[in-house]
Amino acid sequence: MNILEAKEYFRNQISAAKKYCVDGTPLPFVLGACFIDYFCKMVEGEDKKSAGYKDFVANYMKDVREEYNTFRYANGAQDLPIQMYHVLRCGIVHSFSLIPDTTVRNQPGRDHSVALCHKAEAVEKGLKHLSHYVGPRNLDAALFVIEDFLDDLIEVNELIYKKATSDSTLRGNIERWLRSSPLISGGY
Repeated sequence: MNILEAKEYFRNQISAAKKYCVDGTPLPFVLGACFIDYFCKMVEGEDKKSAGYKDFVANYMKDVREEYNTFRYANGAQDLPIQMYHVLRCGIVHSFSLIPDTTVRNQPGRDHSVALCHKAEAVEKGLKHLSHYVGPRNLDAALFVIEDFLDDLIEVNELIYKKATSDSTLRGNIERWLRSSPLISGGY
């Protein structure tokens, strides 16, 4: 798969994830966390583990929506990229929970520092994507509205490839990662 095919592939896959938003399932959040995981490896051309994920959020996602870098928790922490890795990515992907497993517990992730909802609920309750959320349990969380989160991922996908047109290192990294870790396609 070449670089332009990968761009289209991700646009289509992220758009397909939106179909799952209708019934209120958390599955699109799992997919979103996985998309970021692939994007961060792709722009680096290698797997830089948790540091790569956090750097991707801080350096790419913030270009789509500044709150990814500027969100401040009520406790004063301004560490959404860290929480996205430990709670959104590790918690939801490995444990299907917003409470990270014991491996991540010793890391700087905080239970429920990320809250999830769908657009219908957000509109009904007057909530906004990447706003502070306390909810009925008095949380200190960043609220993710899945439809807006997926729109951000579509936009960051476009941004990656736009940057790659003028950045030969980035383009080389993307091409290297696509070769070493081909995307799911065809007969799987």
